[in-house]
Amino acid sequence: MKKFLLSSVFAVTFVALCACGDDVTEVNEIHQEGIAVLDAGLELSKQKCDAENMGEMLFVTDSAEVFFCDGKTWQTTKGADGKDGVNGLDGENGKDGVGKDGKPGEPGADGNDGDDGAGCVIVKDSAGVVTLACGEGETADTTTLFKATCGSIVFDPATHFCSEGIVREYGFIEDSRDGQKYRTVKIGAQTWMAQNLNYDPNFLPEGAEDSIVWSWCYNDSAEYCEKYGRLYTWAAAINSVALANDALNPQTCGNGVEDCTLPAVIRGVCPEGWHLPDTTEWRTLLTFVGGQDVAGKMLKSTSGWNDKSDGSSGNGVDSYGFAVLPAGYRDYGGDFNAEDGDSRFWSSIIEYSSSDVYAYFVQFDYNNSNVDMDPFHMDFAHSVRCVK
Repeated sequence: MKKFLLSSVFAVTFVALCACGDDVTEVNEIHQEGIAVLDAGLELSKQKCDAENMGEMLFVTDSAEVFFCDGKTWQTTKGADGKDGVNGLDGENGKDGVGKDGKPGEPGADGNDGDDGAGCVIVKDSAGVVTLACGEGETADTTTLFKATCGSIVFDPATHFCSEGIVREYGFIEDSRDGQKYRTVKIGAQTWMAQNLNYDPNFLPEGAEDSIVWSWCYNDSAEYCEKYGRLYTWAAAINSVALANDALNPQTCGNGVEDCTLPAVIRGVCPEGWHLPDTTEWRTLLTFVGGQDVAGKMLKSTSGWNDKSDGSSGNGVDSYGFAVLPAGYRDYGGDFNAEDGDSRFWSSIIEYSSSDVYAYFVQFDYNNSNVDMDPFHMDFAHSVRCVK
């Protein structure tokens, strides 16, 4: 028999499950980070249920029932049978006729039995989405609980991720400039944003008639910013306007500027307390997850990427919650490219050649497990991940 117990990090709030004949069972919003599974109901009596674990839930496989601890005993969420209908009343005697009694009326027919109450069961589909289904047929009320699995534990990927078979929790920050919130994750000694930056730095300089656009949503569509974050030129990523306005060390940095002396740490477009990573910080991350040759596989998200040229999956395993998405990029001609197949992140480091100045970027590709780090044209627009 397999038995999986909830760890203390899993908080469960379970409210208002009732069986009401044909009525749809009401299921309020359920917040869970995991649920234990038992193969057989006979094992239920061996599971702890007291004030310390009140509210925990168990799914029993052989009966497909969900139980919850009320602080004393395990209670089933399966609806009770409906009550039988009440028998019909006997008919009244006929009224006296002229000269003789009327005939008695016929007894009333028995009432129909009440329908069975509808309980709730947990259902997992082929895509791994776990739902709580209550009611029957077309009246079923289905509430999605989880969207990912880690061994026997199901969890919400908006707040947790699976690493080495263990469900781990993201941190969160709020950008004080626009109120947007981002997941964060600690990898080794570094703390990174676990989502691409979506701050809009486009501005209207003094005396200018039109705003200078240095960042974009993929395909100029807001839905892509919500999914992937924004794409920034290198000048926007380093916040060259702030550098130019630095009272102590003003720097004119951007496309092809050769006399730019950058500070050791560049906040750039990142939130306060965070900065644009340099190549050393990127290499520290790639080395920690196994090296540049396998970092793509280890850091890419588990879905969304194109299949490789050999037909195998281009998705990663996302072992550290870094969740690189295939956000694509914008070229200097204004065309958007490679959504579902490519993701590129700026660094703060530049390189001079005999004819131009380039900035280093880090590239993840659907067709490879490795990560490339190369200098590139500054007027392309790539994603930004900030490091603390």
